[in-house]
Amino acid sequence: MNTNMKSRQGGFTLVELAVVLVIIGLLLGAVLKGQEMIQNAQAKRVENDIKQVEVWIQEHKNRTGRLPGDCNQDGLIGYELDNDMWGEQQVTARANAMSYTTDAIIRAGGAGGNSQAACPGIPDDADSTITWTATDNANTPWNDLKYVGVVRVADANRTVARLTHEDFVFIGSIEDPNDAEGTRYNAMMIYNLPTWMARQLATSINGFDEPADRGRFRHIDRATNGHLATWSEDGRTEEAAQYVNAVYFFDRIPPYGN
Repeated sequence: MNTNMKSRQGGFTLVELAVVLVIIGLLLGAVLKGQEMIQNAQAKRVENDIKQVEVWIQEHKNRTGRLPGDCNQDGLIGYELDNDMWGEQQVTARANAMSYTTDAIIRAGGAGGNSQAACPGIPDDADSTITWTATDNANTPWNDLKYVGVVRVADANRTVARLTHEDFVFIGSIEDPNDAEGTRYNAMMIYNLPTWMARQLATSINGFDEPADRGRFRHIDRATNGHLATWSEDGRTEEAAQYVNAVYFFDRIPPYGN
Protein backbone atom coordinates (compact mmCIF):
# COMPACT_ATOMS: atom_id res chain seq x y z
CA MET A 1 0.00 0.00 0.00
CA ASN A 2 1.16 3.54 -0.80
CA THR A 3 1.50 5.18 2.62
CA ASN A 4 1.95 8.65 1.09
CA MET A 5 -1.45 8.43 -0.61
CA LYS A 6 -3.08 7.14 2.59
CA SER A 7 -1.76 10.10 4.55
CA ARG A 8 -3.00 12.54 1.92
CA GLN A 9 -6.50 11.08 2.12
CA GLY A 10 -6.67 11.41 5.90
CA GLY A 11 -8.39 14.86 6.10
CA PHE A 12 -8.12 18.57 5.43
CA THR A 13 -5.17 20.65 6.44
CA LEU A 14 -5.63 23.77 8.52
CA VAL A 15 -5.01 25.90 5.44
CA GLU A 16 -7.74 24.06 3.50
CA LEU A 17 -10.19 24.44 6.38
CA ALA A 18 -9.40 28.14 6.60
CA VAL A 19 -10.07 28.57 2.89
CA VAL A 20 -13.42 26.74 3.19
CA LEU A 21 -14.45 28.92 6.14
CA VAL A 22 -13.55 32.07 4.24
CA ILE A 23 -15.61 30.93 1.25
CA ILE A 24 -18.61 30.13 3.50
CA GLY A 25 -18.30 33.54 5.13
CA LEU A 26 -18.25 35.27 1.76
CA LEU A 27 -21.30 33.34 0.58
CA LEU A 28 -23.25 34.16 3.77
CA GLY A 29 -22.28 37.81 3.46
CA ALA A 30 -23.45 37.87 -0.14
CA VAL A 31 -26.78 36.26 0.79
CA LEU A 32 -27.38 38.72 3.64
CA LYS A 33 -26.40 41.67 1.47
CA GLY A 34 -28.70 40.44 -1.26
CA GLN A 35 -31.59 40.15 1.20
CA GLU A 36 -30.90 43.67 2.45
CA MET A 37 -30.91 45.00 -1.11
CA ILE A 38 -34.23 43.26 -1.82
CA GLN A 39 -35.81 44.72 1.32
CA ASN A 40 -34.50 48.19 0.53
CA ALA A 41 -35.96 47.94 -2.97
CA GLN A 42 -39.33 46.81 -1.61
CA ALA A 43 -39.47 49.67 0.89
CA LYS A 44 -38.51 52.18 -1.78
CA ARG A 45 -41.22 50.83 -4.07
CA VAL A 46 -43.88 51.31 -1.36
CA GLU A 47 -42.59 54.82 -0.62
CA ASN A 48 -42.71 55.70 -4.32
CA ASP A 49 -46.27 54.37 -4.53
CA ILE A 50 -47.33 56.53 -1.57
CA LYS A 51 -45.67 59.60 -3.06
CA GLN A 52 -47.34 58.89 -6.42
CA VAL A 53 -50.76 58.92 -4.73
CA GLU A 54 -49.81 62.23 -3.12
CA VAL A 55 -48.93 63.63 -6.55
CA TRP A 56 -52.34 62.53 -7.86
CA ILE A 57 -54.09 64.18 -4.91
CA GLN A 58 -52.28 67.48 -5.43
CA GLU A 59 -52.92 67.38 -9.18
CA HIS A 60 -56.63 66.91 -8.52
CA LYS A 61 -56.56 69.91 -6.18
CA ASN A 62 -54.78 71.98 -8.82
CA ARG A 63 -57.45 71.13 -11.40
CA THR A 64 -60.56 71.42 -9.23
CA GLY A 65 -59.66 73.59 -6.26
CA ARG A 66 -60.47 70.82 -3.76
CA LEU A 67 -59.06 67.52 -2.59
CA PRO A 68 -60.45 64.29 -4.05
CA GLY A 69 -63.30 63.06 -1.88
CA ASP A 70 -63.87 66.49 -0.31
CA CYS A 71 -67.41 66.63 -1.65
CA ASN A 72 -68.64 69.46 0.58
CA GLN A 73 -65.45 71.50 0.09
CA ASP A 74 -64.69 71.94 3.77
CA GLY A 75 -61.04 71.09 3.25
CA LEU A 76 -61.37 67.54 4.59
CA ILE A 77 -61.69 64.33 2.60
CA GLY A 78 -65.04 62.84 3.54
CA TYR A 79 -64.12 59.17 3.86
CA GLU A 80 -63.28 58.48 7.50
CA LEU A 81 -60.24 56.34 8.09
CA ASP A 82 -61.39 55.71 11.69
CA ASN A 83 -63.02 52.39 10.82
CA ASP A 84 -62.99 48.73 11.85
CA MET A 85 -60.62 47.37 9.19
CA TRP A 86 -57.47 47.60 11.29
CA GLY A 87 -56.62 43.96 11.97
CA GLU A 88 -53.86 42.02 10.28
CA GLN A 89 -56.35 39.37 9.15
CA GLN A 90 -58.85 41.86 7.71
CA VAL A 91 -57.16 42.26 4.35
CA THR A 92 -60.21 40.67 2.71
CA ALA A 93 -62.47 43.35 4.21
CA ARG A 94 -60.12 46.03 2.95
CA ALA A 95 -60.09 44.48 -0.52
CA ASN A 96 -63.89 44.29 -0.55
CA ALA A 97 -64.10 47.97 0.37
CA MET A 98 -62.37 48.80 -2.91
CA SER A 99 -64.21 48.57 -6.22
CA TYR A 100 -62.84 45.99 -8.64
CA THR A 101 -64.90 47.12 -11.64
CA THR A 102 -63.79 49.43 -14.43
CA ASP A 103 -67.22 50.88 -15.23
CA ALA A 104 -67.56 54.57 -16.07
CA ILE A 105 -67.33 56.99 -13.16
CA ILE A 106 -70.51 58.91 -12.39
CA ARG A 107 -71.31 61.90 -10.22
CA ALA A 108 -73.99 61.17 -7.68
CA GLY A 109 -75.28 62.22 -4.31
CA GLY A 110 -77.27 60.42 -1.68
CA ALA A 111 -75.77 57.91 0.68
CA GLY A 112 -72.61 57.44 -1.32
CA GLY A 113 -73.19 53.72 -1.69
CA ASN A 114 -72.33 53.57 -5.39
CA SER A 115 -68.77 52.29 -5.67
CA GLN A 116 -68.33 54.06 -9.03
CA ALA A 117 -69.57 57.45 -7.80
CA ALA A 118 -67.40 60.54 -7.56
CA CYS A 119 -68.37 63.74 -5.76
CA PRO A 120 -71.59 65.21 -7.16
CA GLY A 121 -70.05 68.07 -9.08
CA ILE A 122 -69.75 71.09 -6.84
CA PRO A 123 -70.32 73.90 -7.73
CA ASP A 124 -71.08 73.92 -11.45
CA ASP A 125 -73.12 70.77 -12.18
CA ALA A 126 -76.90 70.63 -12.31
CA ASP A 127 -76.96 68.59 -9.12
CA SER A 128 -74.70 70.95 -7.21
CA THR A 129 -77.31 71.39 -4.47
CA ILE A 130 -76.74 67.81 -3.35
CA THR A 131 -74.85 67.61 -0.08
CA TRP A 132 -72.83 64.48 0.38
CA THR A 133 -69.81 63.90 2.58
CA ALA A 134 -69.21 60.30 1.46
CA THR A 135 -67.98 59.14 4.84
CA ASP A 136 -69.03 55.57 4.09
CA ASN A 137 -67.36 54.92 0.74
CA ALA A 138 -63.62 54.40 0.38
CA ASN A 139 -63.90 54.60 -3.41
CA THR A 140 -64.98 58.24 -3.63
CA PRO A 141 -61.48 59.82 -3.51
CA TRP A 142 -60.21 57.36 -6.11
CA ASN A 143 -63.24 57.95 -8.33
CA ASP A 144 -62.66 61.70 -8.13
CA LEU A 145 -59.11 61.13 -9.33
CA LYS A 146 -60.46 59.14 -12.26
CA TYR A 147 -63.21 61.61 -13.11
CA VAL A 148 -60.74 64.42 -13.75
CA GLY A 149 -58.34 62.15 -15.63
CA VAL A 150 -55.56 61.91 -13.05
CA VAL A 151 -55.97 58.11 -12.79
CA ARG A 152 -57.13 55.85 -15.61
CA VAL A 153 -60.71 54.61 -15.42
CA ALA A 154 -59.46 51.31 -16.86
CA ASP A 155 -57.54 50.64 -13.63
CA ALA A 156 -59.79 49.24 -10.90
CA ASN A 157 -59.56 50.98 -7.53
CA ARG A 158 -58.61 47.69 -5.90
CA THR A 159 -55.62 47.47 -8.25
CA VAL A 160 -54.51 51.09 -7.95
CA ALA A 161 -54.70 51.05 -4.14
CA ARG A 162 -52.80 47.77 -3.68
CA LEU A 163 -49.17 48.29 -2.69
CA THR A 164 -46.11 46.10 -3.13
CA HIS A 165 -46.52 44.41 0.27
CA GLU A 166 -49.94 43.06 -0.87
CA ASP A 167 -52.13 45.30 1.27
CA PHE A 168 -53.83 48.62 0.61
CA VAL A 169 -53.55 52.37 0.97
CA PHE A 170 -56.75 54.29 1.74
CA ILE A 171 -57.31 58.03 1.25
CA GLY A 172 -59.40 59.96 3.74
CA SER A 173 -59.29 61.89 6.99
CA ILE A 174 -58.65 60.74 10.53
CA GLU A 175 -59.36 62.22 13.94
CA ASP A 176 -56.58 63.00 16.37
CA PRO A 177 -57.70 60.95 19.40
CA ASN A 178 -55.78 63.19 21.80
CA ASP A 179 -57.43 66.38 20.58
CA ALA A 180 -60.37 67.36 22.81
CA GLU A 181 -61.99 69.16 19.87
CA GLY A 182 -61.75 66.10 17.61
CA THR A 183 -59.70 67.83 14.93
CA ARG A 184 -59.43 65.79 11.74
CA TYR A 185 -56.48 65.58 9.35
CA ASN A 186 -56.27 64.47 5.73
CA ALA A 187 -54.12 61.38 5.43
CA MET A 188 -53.38 58.08 3.78
CA MET A 189 -53.68 54.91 5.84
CA ILE A 190 -51.21 52.18 4.92
CA TYR A 191 -52.26 48.83 6.35
CA ASN A 192 -50.23 45.84 7.49
CA LEU A 193 -46.73 47.08 6.75
CA PRO A 194 -43.90 44.77 7.83
CA THR A 195 -42.34 46.44 10.87
CA TRP A 196 -38.90 46.59 9.27
CA MET A 197 -40.40 48.34 6.23
CA ALA A 198 -42.30 50.84 8.38
CA ARG A 199 -39.05 51.75 10.12
CA GLN A 200 -37.32 52.33 6.80
CA LEU A 201 -40.19 54.46 5.52
CA ALA A 202 -40.19 56.54 8.70
CA THR A 203 -36.48 57.17 8.37
CA SER A 204 -36.80 58.13 4.72
CA ILE A 205 -39.91 60.33 5.05
CA ASN A 206 -39.42 61.86 8.51
CA GLY A 207 -35.65 61.81 8.64
CA PHE A 208 -35.76 59.65 11.79
CA ASP A 209 -37.00 56.24 12.89
CA GLU A 210 -38.36 57.06 16.34
CA PRO A 211 -40.22 58.65 18.05
CA ALA A 212 -42.83 57.12 15.75
CA ASP A 213 -45.53 59.58 16.84
CA ARG A 214 -43.95 62.57 15.11
CA GLY A 215 -43.53 63.77 11.57
CA ARG A 216 -45.71 62.98 8.58
CA PHE A 217 -45.35 59.19 8.77
CA ARG A 218 -46.54 57.70 12.08
CA HIS A 219 -47.34 54.42 13.77
CA ILE A 220 -51.07 54.06 14.47
CA ASP A 221 -52.41 51.87 17.27
CA ARG A 222 -54.80 49.29 15.82
CA ALA A 223 -57.20 49.65 18.74
CA THR A 224 -57.31 53.37 19.54
CA ASN A 225 -56.04 55.27 16.46
CA GLY A 226 -53.45 56.76 18.82
CA HIS A 227 -50.01 57.75 17.57
CA LEU A 228 -47.46 55.37 19.09
CA ALA A 229 -43.98 56.48 20.09
CA THR A 230 -42.27 53.25 18.99
CA TRP A 231 -42.88 50.62 16.33
CA SER A 232 -43.55 47.97 18.99
CA GLU A 233 -45.97 49.69 21.34
CA ASP A 234 -49.27 48.13 20.24
CA GLY A 235 -49.36 45.61 23.07
CA ARG A 236 -46.79 43.24 21.59
CA THR A 237 -43.03 42.94 21.44
CA GLU A 238 -41.44 44.18 18.26
CA GLU A 239 -40.60 40.61 17.29
CA ALA A 240 -44.26 39.59 17.63
CA ALA A 241 -45.58 42.76 15.99
CA GLN A 242 -44.35 41.78 12.56
CA TYR A 243 -46.96 43.99 10.89
CA VAL A 244 -48.10 47.49 11.81
CA ASN A 245 -50.47 50.14 10.48
CA ALA A 246 -49.10 53.53 9.56
CA VAL A 247 -50.58 56.88 8.59
CA TYR A 248 -49.07 59.45 6.23
CA PHE A 249 -50.22 63.05 6.71
CA PHE A 250 -49.78 64.61 3.27
CA ASP A 251 -51.58 67.84 4.22
CA ARG A 252 -51.53 69.35 7.73
CA ILE A 253 -49.57 67.54 10.44
CA PRO A 254 -51.02 66.88 13.93
CA PRO A 255 -49.08 68.43 16.82
CA TYR A 256 -46.14 66.46 18.21
CA GLY A 257 -46.57 64.54 21.40
CA ASN A 258 -50.17 63.56 20.67
